[in-house]
Amino acid sequence: MEFFAGGRLFTPMENGFAIAGDYMSAASFLGISGLIALLGYDGLLYSVGFLVAWLVVLMLVAELVRNCGRYTLADVLSVRMRVRVRVAAGAASVTVSVL
Repeated sequence: MEFFAGGRLFTPMENGFAIAGDYMSAASFLGISGLIALLGYDGLLYSVGFLVAWLVVLMLVAELVRNCGRYTLADVLSVRMRVRVRVAAGAASVTVSVL
């Protein structure tokens, strides 16, 4: 888990740059361009709606994560629920990645 959380060594500025880099990657640009080319104005609305929804979810989850003093959602759930949530989160991540 330390690999995915960066060993908790990232500053907020570095984390922000990583998130911005994810959205400004070539794959994101080509995917959104293709979506707009395929669907027109609906594709543009879809891509903007995805960004806005992601920001809303981030704002709802960020305070929970910050107050708990953790860096990943799996860490927060394992602290709050006291069950084998890490195993379930890992299995869900692998399942989504494979599919």
